[in-house]
Amino acid sequence: MDDPFKLIIDVMRKEGSIYNPPSVMLGKVINPSPDLLISVNGLQLDKDDFKAAEYLTGSLKNGDEVAILPTADKKVFLIICKVVSL
Repeated sequence: MDDPFKLIIDVMRKEGSIYNPPSVMLGKVINPSPDLLISVNGLQLDKDDFKAAEYLTGSLKNGDEVAILPTADKKVFLIICKVVSL
């Protein structure tokens, strides 16, 4: 017999996740030009998958890490900034 408390908790987690905003992810530039290609969590995103802050246009290089935020529907990814280790 299934644990009724586990079932309730599972429903609460599922319903609660609907209202949680997406979190920031780290991506790595695979190909900077002519068509930008970025790897994020094993996914390869091309120029049709994201939008970038204007100041980043043309300044990203192969191997650069970028902070990426998916939109709520996860159909478009926003490149927020280039990130570096300190």
